[in-house]
Amino acid sequence: MTDAEIERLVRAFEDGSLPRSEWTHSRHLIVALWYIIRHGRDRATVRIRDGIQRYNERLGNPTGYHETITRAWVDVIGCFLGARNQDVPVSELAGELLSECGDKDYLLRYYSRERLFSNEARARWIPPDRGEIA
Repeated sequence: MTDAEIERLVRAFEDGSLPRSEWTHSRHLIVALWYIIRHGRDRATVRIRDGIQRYNERLGNPTGYHETITRAWVDVIGCFLGARNQDVPVSELAGELLSECGDKDYLLRYYSRERLFSNEARARWIPPDRGEIA
């Protein structure tokens, strides 16, 4: 994806015009990366949470949001960015992020499956049980 394509992705996510079929795992990560770069971790976390909840509601999926997965990915992406030169195009960073951390099971390095996919973890932040995200 180019920087312009990422900008269009973020806008389509925000205005709800992004088709569900295009709201893939990798696009979740790219949107989160864009928000963290633009707004910093704390503000980005709020914007990502609110945006996913709003997007899910528009698609008729009001219970699809998962707090622990969202916050854990923000931590992963924040750590990833901390080790990178952020003066490069976001598209370059997105490619590196997906290459290094983009596997949908990546969070299982830090969480047991039972803990990560529990109802409690869906509803609120639950810290990793297999080691800190670094």
